[in-house]
Formats: sequence, structure tokens, C-alpha cells
Amino acid sequence: MAGCATPASTTEKTPRQLIVASASDMTNALPELAKDFETRSGIKVVPSYGPSGALAQQIANGAPFDVFLSADRRFVLQLSENGHIAKDLRAIYAVGHLVLYAPKLHLDSIGALRGKDVQRFSIANPELAPYGRAAKQALERSGVWNSARSKVVIAENIRQALQMVETGNVDATLTSRSLLLNESGATLLDVPENLYDQIQQEAGVVSRAQANPDARAFLNYLSSADGKRILQKYGFGIPATKE
Repeated sequence: MAGCATPASTTEKTPRQLIVASASDMTNALPELAKDFETRSGIKVVPSYGPSGALAQQIANGAPFDVFLSADRRFVLQLSENGHIAKDLRAIYAVGHLVLYAPKLHLDSIGALRGKDVQRFSIANPELAPYGRAAKQALERSGVWNSARSKVVIAENIRQALQMVETGNVDATLTSRSLLLNESGATLLDVPENLYDQIQQEAGVVSRAQANPDARAFLNYLSSADGKRILQKYGFGIPATKE
């Protein structure tokens, strides 16, 4: 019929994407993981970073995430027990490492935080952030906590704890190795692993997305050889066995 416009096509597909709630220690690694995954699958990863405990609370309250990358497997287990994470769609994807970082001070151990050169140092919130809890454990087990707790500045997460030392608001921080890949400050020391419980990082598919094959694909990718290679590049340990 003359003058009749052709209707716009309704067959165009919306680009496939996953909304991923991610622990703050993944802010350097996740962009590269996401880029590699998208290249291989065509699925775009949209990250939302925060303390693992706070993200877990958001998921429990119905936040529209598809996958949760926690820096502490306990949050994933709790969400799974409460029906918010699919019980059969979980995997420990990495092991985190706690480090002592001081850009301008030469410190030989965590015990040096008691010294007069350190006026203040930051840790993430032990109630919400796994690295914060690990930092507190390390301070307690090394005998530093009681004598240096007045110097402690609590940050919301490890990224904020690092920013505090980068801006000079504190002298040192206890944070994640994964955030300091290219740093060359005066002090960058691995905290002895016997001073804190192993930081087992677990991923889980949120129940709302358990039927989504893209969410399953991303979970499998994290445990693949390519996913492991990128995680190791950013300072993460790889779990001995897949769970």
C-alpha cells in the first residue's frame, strides 16, 4: 500500500550481559576477566564493587545481581542456606593474600606498626570485609592489636583502605595483594599466612539467575585455565581443588 511505512524490526536482540556483584579486591582483575570472557562468549559483564558483607546484604534484600564474587566464602554459604544463591552453582575461585603496604616508610614486619614512625594505619571494616577480618586476626595473633589499636583507622573496604594511604591520610595499610600489582612503595610485605585464616573467595549464581546459562558460563570460566591465569596474574592464589 502506497505511503505505508515499514514497521521497525522487532527481532533485534538486546546485548547479553551479566550484573556481577564483586568484592573490592577484584577491581583490578575483574575488568580483564570480563574482557576475556566477553571476547570468548559475547556476554558483557557489568560489575558492581563493594565489601562482600554489604553486597551479601543487598542480595538478600533482592538486589538484581546475577553472580556474586565474594572475598569470603561464608557469605556465599549463608546466602545459599537462605535460598538466595543456587546451592549447586558455587565455586571457590581464588585465595586472597593479605599484605602490609607503606609507600613512604620502611617497615620490616607487621610488628613495626607499633613503632613511633607509624601514626595511623588503615584496615577494612572487619565486620563487612574479609580482608578487614584477616587484618584484625593478623594484628591479634602477632600481638600488635592491643598496643596499636588506637592507630587503626577503619575503612569501608580494602579499596578505601588503600586510598587512605595513597592520599597520605594514614602511613600504612593492610590490604589485598591484588590491588598492589604495580606498586613500588617503600614497604610491600606479604603478611605470614599463619597469622590469619585463609581467605577463600567463592563465587555463586544468584537464585534469580540460576536458569540463565550465561551466569553458569561465567562461573565455569572463573575456574577455567584462562580464568586462573588472569587471577594469578593479579596476585591471587588458586584453590587446590574445585568445590
